[in-house]
Amino acid sequence: GFSSGIKKATAETETLNGTINKTKSSISGLGAVIGTVFTGYVVGEIVRTTAAMEGLRNQLNFVSGSATQGGEDLDYIRGISKEMGLDLQTSAKAFTSFSAAARGTKLQGQGVKDVFEGVGMASTVMHLSAEQSEGAFLALTQMMSKGKVQAEELRGQLGERIPGAFQIAARAMGMTTAELDKFMQDGKLLSDEFLPKFAAQLKTEFAGGMDAASESVNANLNRMNTAIFELKSTIGEMFLPVINAVIGA
Repeated sequence: GFSSGIKKATAETETLNGTINKTKSSISGLGAVIGTVFTGYVVGEIVRTTAAMEGLRNQLNFVSGSATQGGEDLDYIRGISKEMGLDLQTSAKAFTSFSAAARGTKLQGQGVKDVFEGVGMASTVMHLSAEQSEGAFLALTQMMSKGKVQAEELRGQLGERIPGAFQIAARAMGMTTAELDKFMQDGKLLSDEFLPKFAAQLKTEFAGGMDAASESVNANLNRMNTAIFELKSTIGEMFLPVINAVIGA
């Protein structure tokens, strides 16, 4: 009886060993697949980030008129984004688009930076997401492109992202909301006159909340995303000749 029990236990142990070996083999194969997919994803992310950063640099160089100024503008955006806790990629896109719209106007250069900082402060204090910040800058870019401020951008697009934007605009212009509404409807609210005043008013009203807001979870998440974006960009630049060779092949 004892011998029979030993044989049975041995057989079951061998069956268990076989199952474990099959499982190990399956896990190994799955691990290889996951590793391949993960590696492909990481490489793809690095390539996309490198291409995005290259595009931003080229756009900034074109808008500013020189590679030197474009590089300085990128350093400026990087510094402001980290200080305020803004998403670098979103901020760089917004700054570039707004700079292009302001090219040849009174806002070109320092005026663009003043508006960028004003909206950046509002975005940080109001805990806007990267998408919401992008929407706010898009509204300003459209105002600049049209030359005149219209209700669609000020009351609609901007007001949806920055609560009280119309009231802030009225205070910036030294008007009541009714007066500003009439002024705007008459087509007298010119972008290059309104936006510097609006940016200054944003800074005045949101400055008090910056210290706490710049250390919030949202701001630190944006800094983390920025760090990851810059890491992928740095790695991509290191392997740029290889990346271009592979793409070419």
